[in-house]
Amino acid sequence: MEEFIKSYGLWILLGVVFIAMHRFGMGCGGGHSHGSKQADEPAKPGEDKKPVTTGRAGGGCH
Repeated sequence: MEEFIKSYGLWILLGVVFIAMHRFGMGCGGGHSHGSKQADEPAKPGEDKKPVTTGRAGGGCH
């Protein structure tokens, strides 16, 4: 068991970090927005069309 940890411990740690970053929104270009989007919300009278806010910082891996 000790030899397994010495051989593959770094790879296991990197995998855990990758999964944690993806899960908590620090990977893939700034995170994900799994909630409701405000793009379909109409503008109020006297106000221009609302900007599209999707929560993404441009690009991504998906």
